Amino acid sequence: MSESGSILVYYDGSAEGKCALEHTAKLALSCGKKVHVLVVTDNVASVALSAGMLSGAACSDMVEGTSVILDEAVRHLTAQGTVPTGHASLGVVVDSVIRHAALVDADMIVIGHRKPRGLAKWLSSQPTLDQLVERSGGRVVVAVPVA
Repeated sequence: MSESGSILVYYDGSAEGKCALEHTAKLALSCGKKVHVLVVTDNVASVALSAGMLSGAACSDMVEGTSVILDEAVRHLTAQGTVPTGHASLGVVVDSVIRHAALVDADMIVIGHRKPRGLAKWLSSQPTLDQLVERSGGRVVVAVPVA
């Protein structure tokens, strides 16, 4: 990892995401890295699940939920001793993570991970490790399971 780089952690409010925040804080403090936390409103999955009938109120609720989740992540990382910068994005999770990693000069991407099973395998908006690693541009991708 370069000294000028940073760590980007994707957070979605899940148990896996909380574990990713914990690991990110420890990594950042031990490596002296800046921390960027990204929360994504996956509007593509939401539109698909609503059969294309996503109302303005539903969109507003999604954005508000994203803000709440981002505030939670920033407070948590701050309590762990880091000085995180929060980012919110609208779009496909993997696309957003890769785009923000480039924007913030991240040399490491941290995500919480649980292997999807059953129907969740097809409906989940969780980033897949394969997609992230393929598109990471040489960045280290760290998948943190639930502790």
